Order: sequence, then structure tokens, then C-alpha cells
Amino acid sequence: MLFLLVNPYLVVFVKFVIMLSNIESLFLTVPLVLHILEIIHVDLWGPYPHCTYNDYKYFLTIINDYSWATWTHLLAAKSNAFAILKSFVSFVKTQFQTSVKVIRSDNG
Repeated sequence: MLFLLVNPYLVVFVKFVIMLSNIESLFLTVPLVLHILEIIHVDLWGPYPHCTYNDYKYFLTIINDYSWATWTHLLAAKSNAFAILKSFVSFVKTQFQTSVKVIRSDNG
């Protein structure tokens, strides 16, 4: 019989190296961002079991890929997210004189 003795730290290290190699290839495929608010990341969180005093259960997080500036909007319903996103894009056009080119989301 053949017994294989495996060090658990070695297994964790190998998994970590595999994970890092996947992350590196992921970053190599991301386009370079040259201007503020060219690419934004949007994530919708919730529902949370406890509401705010205004009955908000969700929140929408918008992150600028260039500077990592973050905006957070509280939402009473998930269906309000599109209206908030539209108003954010118009906010970017008026305040920063630029337009959002890419919106990334996990389809939340």
C-alpha cells in the first residue's frame, strides 16, 4: 500500500498559488482606465432583516474604477435601483463634464 503524507499547510499554499494565478490573469484582461468615471462598478445589497427608520432595506454602491471613490444610496425597494443609476449618470455628466462609458454589475 502507498500512503501519501500531505502537509495541510502545503495544501493551503498550493490553493493560494492557484488562486493568485487566476487573479493575475483576470487583471491582465481588464482595460486600462485613463479618466475619472469611465468605468463604474455597481452593486446592489440587501434585503436586510432590519430596516432603517425610513424603511430602507437595500443599498446601491457605485464605485469609480479610476479613483475608487464610492457613492452609497439607500433604497426602499430593489426596483428603485435603475432610477438611482440613471440619476447618477446624469449627475456625472453635469458635475464632471464626462460620460460613463462602462457600467459593471453582477446583475443584482
